[in-house]
Amino acid sequence: MLNLEQAAKFHQDILQNSGDDKRSFRNLALTYELIAETHEKIAQSGEKREMHRQMAKDNYQKVLDILQKLDAQKILAEFDRKFLEKTKSNILKYEKNGK
Repeated sequence: MLNLEQAAKFHQDILQNSGDDKRSFRNLALTYELIAETHEKIAQSGEKREMHRQMAKDNYQKVLDILQKLDAQKILAEFDRKFLEKTKSNILKYEKNGK
């Protein structure tokens, strides 16, 4: 988990220094997705379940925010549309379950 968080920080730093680099935004979104998936797996083990479910949802929200920003700028790649829809579906699953 620490390595993924360091990767997210790395991509954030790149974006801060290079501006709106579409590839860096996508890499950051993919990193947040991996963090979310890791929290989901930890939650399934029962360890601090609700906390990890909330962390997963929060990271999926970060992915969604990035992809929607790219979409609003008309620079979301066509193959990332499935990524966007998958992320919306993941967030919806948490909203249906109350978290």
